[in-house]
Formats: sequence, C-alpha cells, structure tokens
Amino acid sequence: MSRTAFDAAHGILTLTAQLRNSSAAALRGPFVLRIGSLPSELATSAIAMSDNGTGGAGAEWGFADAVLEPGASSQPRRLRFTVAEIRPFRDDHHYRLGLLDLSATVSTLERRP
Repeated sequence: MSRTAFDAAHGILTLTAQLRNSSAAALRGPFVLRIGSLPSELATSAIAMSDNGTGGAGAEWGFADAVLEPGASSQPRRLRFTVAEIRPFRDDHHYRLGLLDLSATVSTLERRP
C-alpha cells in the first residue's frame, strides 16, 4: 500500500495497492484482494467502490495480471474508503493512532491446461 491521501473535508481516504510476488516461483492470475476487516480507533470506516460492491469485510478488488514473476509487482489499483465520526486523537492519557487498519488476503485462480 502506498500513496495514501486523506481528504478530511469529504471524509475520503485513498491509497494505491499493488501485489508483489515474494516467492521464488511465478504466480498465475487473475488475483483478488479480499478485505477481512477494517477496524479504526479514530473513526467509523467503510469501503467505497469495491469491485464487488461490498462496503465492509468481504469487499474485493481484482488484479487482472496474468502472471507475476518472482519479485514482480502487479498493476496498481486505487482503493477508496469513507471515514466518518472522527474521534479525537487523544482521550485523557490514551492516544488513538489508527485511522484504518486493514486485514486482507490475496487469492489466485490458477488455471491449469
């Protein structure tokens, strides 16, 4: 995940996601990034514009790359999240630091001849 930007006026968090093959073997796509959870210490968050239309856990984005060679990265995808009801960073002696903490998995549908 990179190029993160937060538009506080509109409550939109955007970031760029790329998949990287850290194995020693080529991986066959297409690939799917699936969100497991997206907790936030600071706000109420939801997913905007996932490929499958889901706004929370289970949201998916497809990566159409046919093959990822060892060390290669996929084409980038922009992911968007809505952020509302933002709470203060500090509550007495407790500091909240996580605007969004994503848990995700990547799967592939390897096609065999």
